[in-house]
Amino acid sequence: MEKEIVRKIKLVCDRLEKLESESVLEKIDRTTIFMQLFQMHELLDLNRLLAFPEYEFLHDVYGINRFTEFNNSKEFANCFLPRCAK
Repeated sequence: MEKEIVRKIKLVCDRLEKLESESVLEKIDRTTIFMQLFQMHELLDLNRLLAFPEYEFLHDVYGINRFTEFNNSKEFANCFLPRCAK
């Protein structure tokens, strides 16, 4: 099961890098967002995130990056709720 989660998170990171390379978006460090997604994956529907249109995908990924704190918390800061939340 964990291998499948890692595979999906890698797909999210790949899509993010592609979108960032095609635009003037602020770049998110791949290792950082990977760790944040892994930390919070129980709260997220990764399949839904991957299927989102570009705008909603970016909204969630940038929000997850901004509002995930590296601690044992399973909550997003400042009441952020990704659109792909379970």
